Amino acid sequence: MGKTVLTIALVLAVIVALHGQAAADAVTVDFDAIMNACVPGSQNAPNDFNGDGIVESDEFALISAILADADSTLHAGVHAAWTQNLAQANIDVTGYGTNWPKYAAAEFTLGDQASVAYIVGFLAPFGFHPAPANYDLTQASVVSSGGDPDGDELTNKEEYDAISGTGGPGSEKRAQYLIDALTPAAGEGEGEGEGEGEGEGEGEGEGEGEGEGEGEGECVLDGECPILPAIDAQGETLYTGFAVPYATWSFDIGGIPDSWEVALIARSLCDPDAQYHCEAIAAFNYNKAIALAGLLTPPYADFLAAYAATSTEAAAVVAGVGMAGAHVVTTPGKAAGEPFSATGDLDGDGATNLEEHGSIVSLGLGRVEYVSAASTPGPFWEGNPALPAAGVAGLVLLAGACALIGKRGMGKK
Repeated sequence: MGKTVLTIALVLAVIVALHGQAAADAVTVDFDAIMNACVPGSQNAPNDFNGDGIVESDEFALISAILADADSTLHAGVHAAWTQNLAQANIDVTGYGTNWPKYAAAEFTLGDQASVAYIVGFLAPFGFHPAPANYDLTQASVVSSGGDPDGDELTNKEEYDAISGTGGPGSEKRAQYLIDALTPAAGEGEGEGEGEGEGEGEGEGEGEGEGEGEGEGECVLDGECPILPAIDAQGETLYTGFAVPYATWSFDIGGIPDSWEVALIARSLCDPDAQYHCEAIAAFNYNKAIALAGLLTPPYADFLAAYAATSTEAAAVVAGVGMAGAHVVTTPGKAAGEPFSATGDLDGDGATNLEEHGSIVSLGLGRVEYVSAASTPGPFWEGNPALPAAGVAGLVLLAGACALIGKRGMGKK
């Protein structure tokens, strides 16, 4: 890479010495020690718990570097967010020492959806339910994987992917990342690893890229159809262990029960004519392989593989049980480009899956009807074979009555 770790470390040390001591609010935070105390061994391995494509400890190192440099133009914003988030986390996360609140505060300071969903999901089984609205999430444009602190129009993930290596404490990748992320057009670190970065950098687009590739091939599911019974049985057992109801709980906080989301993708897994059939299988198979290789996840491999494939938020949740790096079924576009997610529109009829869910719930219908509605274009009550035999006219009248009360329901099941 043209620079040794020692040289880079000395450069960073000089920057901190010259700038960090200039103001009283310079903060030194050893996130590696914090992470290792919360999840022993995690700081020494390239773990990407929130599934955003950057090793967690390296993301936290960027926060740490900015906190330590009080003269940086980025310092005030990151310092304010960290201070508020740590204070709130100390209220929300208690009984497990001082490191857990710091770990939670760091994830909230990253501020992006993947990080927030991950930490909320990680803490839930322990009885902690922090409300993201109470935290300062404004620094996502600076320190998250999609941030661009140096304003060179390269996201942090793009800067990170352009550097070879696995990252983590003491790594050349981390040291170079801190320089590239905070220095516009750093040149050497970005240019040198560009070719390799494209190979490694399939990370965020892996679900899409591999999904389409495998879709053109055999498209064989690693499991037996119908697979939903196995998914449900594993999900029921897992959620019972977390003391939450499988039928109605939403760990990804998307507004649709997790059990309904896996049912929707299970349809595509086992129906060759369903939307994104091969893409769903590719993501499921990849995720299942990760689950089977984990320490905690093998008994729930089918459920976790299906759930993680539905959305970025769900992938972040499963990372909390040791299944980092899961693939999500994606399509070109922005947030709505995850067709099985709450914000997605699987059937392409202009109504999001969450809106389809709200309509079904407002009529007192259930999961089977939701799966049919979300995968069938057009108004959900017209010609839907999965709806009860009450007749189209009766459902239209019922929908009309709901409209008199207000907008179609958007409530959570």
